[in-house]
Amino acid sequence: GKIHIKTLDLTKAVFTSNKSKDWNTGNIITTWDNLKFPGNNGSYLKSSLETIKFPKPAAGTTMEIPEECMKEYNIKNVIIPNGYTKICKDAFNNCPNLYTLYIPEGITEIGSYAFKNAAIQSVRLPNTLTTIDDYAFVDCFSLTSVTIPANVSHIG
Repeated sequence: GKIHIKTLDLTKAVFTSNKSKDWNTGNIITTWDNLKFPGNNGSYLKSSLETIKFPKPAAGTTMEIPEECMKEYNIKNVIIPNGYTKICKDAFNNCPNLYTLYIPEGITEIGSYAFKNAAIQSVRLPNTLTTIDDYAFVDCFSLTSVTIPANVSHIG
């Protein structure tokens, strides 16, 4: 039978900057660019995963939520720890079940189409945010409340 993965906890994942490595190196994850899931390009995981917990960056470093990393997943919850600076373009594009979203302090930019077609109803943006790119929350028809901090100087 199939394994039903509901939560993907990457809080203890191992990351490396060597893009030539892939899933079979023995590391849990090698790079975001090479994040791979077995079978059908991860299509089963895309439909069954409900929660993603992103890894905490190593002390003294920062990370970004990569482009398209959860695009078209049926996730409901996203947990981003402190230490991230950007949510890149299309990161959560077409995640129609994404209801729960907490964007931590430290995020300075939200990329284009980052949350397109998400089911979020309200979002409190961090005080560190300065840029909201084009269409970041387009087609979020359930979104009724957004608190935009004073530091935001660019809204696409």
